[in-house]
Amino acid sequence: MTAGECIVKADLLRPNAISEGEKVAWCLELERQLEHEFYPRYVQSTPPPEGEEGEETAPKPTGRETVLSGSGPYEEMYVYYVASKVDLASQEMETYTVDAALLRAAMDDFRKDYHRTHVPR
Repeated sequence: MTAGECIVKADLLRPNAISEGEKVAWCLELERQLEHEFYPRYVQSTPPPEGEEGEETAPKPTGRETVLSGSGPYEEMYVYYVASKVDLASQEMETYTVDAALLRAAMDDFRKDYHRTHVPR
């Protein structure tokens, strides 16, 4: 799933007037949290490959086209994350509480599956 697809799903769940740029930033915020706090426990970080002489490596996408690493059966965690941020920004605290609980459950399921299928460092 891309960040753009996540936003479409979150907007269907929680229609809002928040800018697309802000919602993309929220998607990428969760992605960065996973990359910096969760994945290093399992995957050894390696420096990015160096291009051959005169060749530049392509930068990682940072917009709607960014492919989210938790895509697949657990991609709803991104949707719940964006929906909970929309609720918080709209001061919809009851809905935020529900979305936050759904987010915690989805992330817990993702972490359990990742732990089953990957070797910790």
